[in-house]
Parts: sequence; C-alpha cells; structure tokens
Amino acid sequence: MDHSSCASRCAVCGGTKRPDTTLFAVDLGTGVLVVRNVPALVCTLCGDAWFTDETTIELERLATDARTRGAELEVITMPSAA
Repeated sequence: MDHSSCASRCAVCGGTKRPDTTLFAVDLGTGVLVVRNVPALVCTLCGDAWFTDETTIELERLATDARTRGAELEVITMPSAA
C-alpha cells in the first residue's frame, strides 16, 4: 500500500498526515523493543502515526525475533526493505 493512497486527515485531531518516520516501542513481556526510523504517515499536529500493512508485518517479525531471543532491551533502526 502506498502512503499517498491513505486519507490525508488525522482521525485523532483532524491534522494533516504526511509521510515521515517515527519511533515504535513495544513491551515484549520480558523486555522492550525500540525501533527507530519506522516509515509512517505522521500527523503534523498531534504526532499520531499510521503504518502500512507491510511495515506492520515487519514490526511484528522484529518483535517476535526479539522475544524469541529473550532480549531485555533492544534498540534497532528499521531495515530499509520494509
């Protein structure tokens, strides 16, 4: 899915969504994964972010991998292929 096909208005505040990158963090239960430079549509007013299906699948893969390895704290940069 191309970011340009998404609605340009934020459902949270009504601001404008623009392609950008954001930080994603998830509690794995036994640790925390932080992913930097995640491509998203980000609201210019409130900062809320929306991910494509492909990006979400990659984030889920990264979280599963970190959980499987028992990572307590992992900070990575989003692979450019997502």
